[in-house]
This record gives sequence, structure tokens and C-alpha cells, in this order.
Amino acid sequence: MRFRTQFVFSLFFGQAVSHLKSFGLNPLEIAVTLLSGPICGAVFQPYFGGWSDQCRSSWGRRKPFILIGTVALVFSMLCLAWADSIVNLSTQAFLPRNTSNGVIEATLAIISMLLTFIIFVAIQAIQVGLRALITDNCTPIQQAEANTWAGRHINFAGVLAYLAAYLDLPRHINGIGKTVFAHTSILTIVYLTMTITITCWYSTEKQYAAPTSNRIRHSASFRMLRSLSLGPYTQVRTICVVQFFSWLGWFPLLFYTVTYVTSLQGSHTAEYGDMGALAPLVHSIISLIVAGLLPNRLSTGVSSSEINSAVWLNSRNIWIASNCIFAISMLSTFFVTSAFGTVLLFSIVGVSWAVTSRVPYTLLAEELSRPSTHWNKEDLSDSKGLIYGIHNLAICLPQILVMCTMGMVWAVTETQDGSLGIVWFLRLGGVSTMLAAYFATKLVETV
Repeated sequence: MRFRTQFVFSLFFGQAVSHLKSFGLNPLEIAVTLLSGPICGAVFQPYFGGWSDQCRSSWGRRKPFILIGTVALVFSMLCLAWADSIVNLSTQAFLPRNTSNGVIEATLAIISMLLTFIIFVAIQAIQVGLRALITDNCTPIQQAEANTWAGRHINFAGVLAYLAAYLDLPRHINGIGKTVFAHTSILTIVYLTMTITITCWYSTEKQYAAPTSNRIRHSASFRMLRSLSLGPYTQVRTICVVQFFSWLGWFPLLFYTVTYVTSLQGSHTAEYGDMGALAPLVHSIISLIVAGLLPNRLSTGVSSSEINSAVWLNSRNIWIASNCIFAISMLSTFFVTSAFGTVLLFSIVGVSWAVTSRVPYTLLAEELSRPSTHWNKEDLSDSKGLIYGIHNLAICLPQILVMCTMGMVWAVTETQDGSLGIVWFLRLGGVSTMLAAYFATKLVETV
């Protein structure tokens, strides 16, 4: 179910920086633009989640957010893909002929930033609706199956998006766009529309009682936030803590792999091919293979105290191992300095991405499906969208911290070289992921 949004994320992870560079944006402006992604995730996903919990539309609780978000996403992606052409045509039609290039470039930068913001807002509505659909409509066993296939589809979408980027479609197809982003966006929109239509057509939602008043709903929401932030270490809170430290490492890798590997390759692109585009493709292929090999049911909600202690293949232990693999790979950049070696090194991280795409959501869905001793049952059943939003907040906050720090580095150094310092952020990400592995040991074991 998360296949279609992952296609969009893969497109942004692999090509957003290069696409925005083609519009003349400098590294600081690109950092500010991409910063809108985690900010939207931190602000809008909890908001959309809580709103959808109380929605009583004839379409259902989640579908209105999914459908409206899809329309906004398709429109804004098309506009961003050809923003330069749109701005040029608009300036020719509405501005004097002697308009300076500086004005046109500033307009293009502002339009690009605005469209990117709309894309990220739309994604939040789609994501929280799709994730909550799984928890709303599935039994715990069905949720495990759904999250398994969602993880596989996430990685399959990544392979398709990165493959389209690696093939350098503008070289083979003329007249559609000047950048890989523009060409790949067409493929992304087609798959997005198809899969969203299938999901909304075949999924059914339960009918719920009339929504509670805003005052009661806000009170329940604040109770939930206070419990997760200041209360005892529940399973949900621990999952969020692990995600926070994990995504301090994931964000620079996902957005700046192409830039970093390309900087290592230097002027040898013609000789060795585009290693920058190859790195995320190999990474996604490894992720797809691992996602296919992982068993369907890593956990069934049975406490470890009720099973033989020899059983170790559970969600918690696999998540710990995947964080350790990520940390070792990032710290290995001290020793691996060639483009080809870095491609091989980053491909190993595909194992960690396959686990990250699935295990946290499986653990969270399990926890929301079992009776809670920390929250009122009614609060929990009516706040699943909010909890998914809070979980996404734990993913987005570290991205905001990393991007702000990277932006400050580029602002202070006043460099046009976006690769400056990226390797140090990757290494620091490895250290933070070691902390994520430590906190993952605090999770309750399930098999």
C-alpha cells in the first residue's frame, strides 16, 4: 500500500538535488527547499492523522485524505518537473521584455520551493491514510502480511525509480523534459494514479459513531502526546526513540548519495559510467532481495517469556542488527574513498533499508492492536492516525536537525560545492545509528 508514495520518495531521494541544481539553486537554497519535507511530516502528518480519526465522510475516514492528497501531489509534481518552462512562458506573457535574468531566476527558485512544499504536504495526507487503513481494517495477522508486502513494494518502487534515473532517460527520449526528474515523474504519476485507484476501489472502511467534540478530541490528543513524551517507556515510545536516532543517519544518505558518489568519481564518468546514479540503484536492488527473503511473520505478538529462549529471529533483534550494519557501513567511509568502493559499501546498507521499511511499522501496528495498559481503550481506538503521525514526527525531527546543520555549514563556508562535509554527516549518522541499536534493545521481544 505504501508502494506509490515510496516511488515519489525514491524520485526525490535520487534526483531532487540534481533537478533543483538545474534550476540554478545553490546548495543552501536546496537545503532550505528540502527542509520543507521533514517539517511537513512533523506538522501535517499528526494533524492529518488526528483529523482523519474524526472524519465521518461517506467515503470513509481515510479515503478523502488519500484521494485529495493524490490530486494535489500529481498536479504539483507535474508543475515542478517543468517549472522552468512554466516560469519562462509566464514571464514572457506577463512581464516586460527587458525583465532581468535575476528576476526570472528568483521567481523560478520561489516557485520550485512552493511546489516542493505542496508535494510534501500532499504526501503526508496520503501516507497517514494508507498506514491507518492497514491498522483499521486488518487483524494482527493480516497486518503482518500487509506490512510485509508493503515493505516489498516499497523496495520494488525504489528499484523502478532509481533504474529510470540510471538509464538517463533524457538521452534516449527527447521532447519530454531536460532532466531525469522530469522524465521519471511521468512514470511515477502513472503508477501513483493506478495504485491509489486500486487501493481506494477495493478497500472498505468500517462505519464509526459520530465524532467527538473538538474539545474532547483535543484533550485525548494531548493526553496521548503527554503519555508518549513524558510518560513511562512504552513500546510505542521506544519505537519512536529508535526511529529518531536511526533517521539522523538515514537522511543524509538518502538525499546525498548521488552527490557524494559523483564527487568521488570526479571526471571519470565517461570511463566508468555514472556511479552516482548507480549507487542508489544497487542499494535498492539489495533491499528488494532482502525484503523478499524476510519471513512474512517476524512477530506474532507472543511475549518472549512464553517461548523458548533459543528463538532469536524476531523483529527486535533484526532491527538491532540492521542498525549495526548501517553504522559499520557509514563509519567505513574513513577507509573507503573510491567511487566504486563506496557504491559497494552503500549497497550493503540496502539490508538495513529493507528492515527499516518494514519492522518499525509491524511493531507499531502490533502494539496498536493489543490491549493497552497505558491509554484508555477509546482513546487508542480513535487515535491510531494520530499515533502514526507522532511516529512520523520522530522520523521528521532528526531530518530537520540534520538539514538545518548542513545548511548552516554551507552558509558559513559560502561554498557552491554541495558535497562539502557530506561524508562527515554520513559518519555522524553512523554514530547516531549505534545509539538507535542500543535503544532498540529496550523493545519488548516478540516473535
